[in-house]
Amino acid sequence: MSVSKKKESQIDRVDHGYAWVMILVVFLWNVICAAVFKCLGVLHIQIKELFGESSFKTSLVAFVMTICWVVFSPIGGYLTYRWSDRITTCIGAFVASGKYLHYQKKNC
Repeated sequence: MSVSKKKESQIDRVDHGYAWVMILVVFLWNVICAAVFKCLGVLHIQIKELFGESSFKTSLVAFVMTICWVVFSPIGGYLTYRWSDRITTCIGAFVASGKYLHYQKKNC
């Protein structure tokens, strides 16, 4: 391996501190998701009272949330491996904010 290729490969591995930001974001995301999953019993009761539906229908909220997490986790992992964590995070943020804005526009 020549000296120039060795220096280039060392430069490519430097993350400039962004790894700590990603670790913090992933940690906070897992804390938020774990908190929501731990509170599903309370949320189930509140949703049932708010909408006045049966237990079966209101329990579908937790079921769909769990299935989405299980199904989309491998897809997110593949996209992160394929591109990078920053690009995948930006795509996810744009999709989530677009869906949120669309929902807000529809309900105004």
